[in-house]
Formats: sequence, structure tokens, C-alpha cells
Amino acid sequence: MSYLLRLITIFTFFINYTHAQNLWVEKMQNHSSNFYEVQSEFENYWSNKTIEKGKGWKPYKRWESFIAPRVFPDGNFPEHQLYEEWNKIKYQAKNSNDIEANWNL
Repeated sequence: MSYLLRLITIFTFFINYTHAQNLWVEKMQNHSSNFYEVQSEFENYWSNKTIEKGKGWKPYKRWESFIAPRVFPDGNFPEHQLYEEWNKIKYQAKNSNDIEANWNL
């Protein structure tokens, strides 16, 4: 009985640890998540850990620096507006084949 109780306790701890570890990653990949909630989850996760290579710290910081100036003040991300702007730029690039240059020596 004691062995079974220890096994269940360890398994429960492991499941909770891995779920908490990936919570900020899941929120970061979900475009409907609030930016400030993701930021808070990340800070909570890394609060007592040292930064190690390959653990997701650098990709998160890249994501954070890209998304931070693009969110509304309430933390919501206007993904439909970003898509519309991307389409405008793509359309302009297709129609601007008239590149002129002055190659005088």
C-alpha cells in the first residue's frame, strides 16, 4: 500500500510539474490569449530558475519583443488587423515591379 501511495504521489507531482511548465508556452501559441497573462505566466515560471539554453527563454523573449508594441492596451492581439496589413504589403509588392535605378558611372 505504501509503495502504491508513493507511486501515485510521484506521478501526480510529475503531471502537475509538466503541466505548469508548459502553461505559458500554450498561452503564447494561442492567439486569443491575453499578452499580459502570458507574460505573467512566463515570469512566474522563470522566477526561481536560472536561464538555460534550450529551455524556451530566448524564443519567448523574441516573441515578447515582437508582440509587445502590437497589442492593444488591454493586452489583446489584433490578429485580423495584422493579416489585413500583411495582405496590403503583399499586394503592393506584386504591383511594384517598376523598379527604377540610375546606374551612371
